[in-house]
Amino acid sequence: MKCLRSWLVLALLGSSTAAKLSLRGTSQASLAREADDHPIKRVIGLVQELAAKSVEEGKEEQKTYDKFVNWCEKTNRQLKKALVSEKEMIEKTSTKIESQTIEKEGLAKKIKTVESEIASLEDAAKEAADDRAEHVARFNKTVEDFKTTVSSLGEAIEALQGSQTDAAVGLMKKTAAQLLQLPLVLVGLSSEQEALLVSAAEEEPAAEAESPLDGAAPEEKKYDFKSGGVIDLLKKLKMDFEDQLHKAEMEESSATQEYDLS
Repeated sequence: MKCLRSWLVLALLGSSTAAKLSLRGTSQASLAREADDHPIKRVIGLVQELAAKSVEEGKEEQKTYDKFVNWCEKTNRQLKKALVSEKEMIEKTSTKIESQTIEKEGLAKKIKTVESEIASLEDAAKEAADDRAEHVARFNKTVEDFKTTVSSLGEAIEALQGSQTDAAVGLMKKTAAQLLQLPLVLVGLSSEQEALLVSAAEEEPAAEAESPLDGAAPEEKKYDFKSGGVIDLLKKLKMDFEDQLHKAEMEESSATQEYDLS
């Protein structure tokens, strides 16, 4: 703008000079020719060109400015819209986080409950396994006692049936004493049967008979165990124990299957 004003001042000065020349009586034709050749005219032309160029540049700059303003307004609208969307997203995300936090706390409590239940189940399983092992040990001991008792009874019955001598009395006494020591036997005996076993356990072999004068061997004293009911009692006990052994084995088989399925 300063440059434009300077050109305008020069133009005015040129106009003043031309006026003075006309006052001096210069002819119109000569003034025209001088004006065409005068440097001021070229200066004015340059000024006009610069003014036109400045106007055009101003219009281009205005267009650029308008485009920039339009871009700024459009960008501002987009940013505001994005800001609103992001705020909504933040609110939704915050709500979701809060909900999932509550859910996480609930799941953590459930996990603790399940862990506690698992620990209880493991303790119960260990206790059941210990109980089962103890039961199996008792069963094996019971079976062993049953088998030992049945075997002893069978041997005693066979010996007493095959021999009724003093040696058999000693065997009967030993067998009766052993039976009286077995809880399984005592549980199944009546008072009369127990008294019979006690009597058999206390039986003493007969004293050795004197040899006859002719040197013959002394006759061994005979005993009728059957008439005393000892053999019948032993047979009955043997049958009872065999039945109990079979029953115990069946019960143990069922208990084993039940434990394996649990």
